[in-house]
Amino acid sequence: MAEKIPGFEKYTPNRLEWLVLQLNSIFQQNNIRQDRFMLYYQPGSDGKSINMVVTHYADADRAYMDSTINISRKAVSTVAKDYGWESWVDVEIELRQIE
Repeated sequence: MAEKIPGFEKYTPNRLEWLVLQLNSIFQQNNIRQDRFMLYYQPGSDGKSINMVVTHYADADRAYMDSTINISRKAVSTVAKDYGWESWVDVEIELRQIE
């Protein structure tokens, strides 16, 4: 009997996981060295929210960071709408300052 290779096991993501995968692959902001912040998405534990995690240094350009957050929030809405999921997807912003 052939041994199952873990990386080839089938896995079907739920809708929230799929949405987060799409958002992170297209809209993730991770140039922390230059922008002094990074932004990525995680599925919320409630089954309907996307946690937008923004990790930043204290000296990050707050206006630019806020603009990026607003654009990213719109991106969530656009992608959710493309799938017909806009009626149940919420966005939560989590700011984490790097000390």
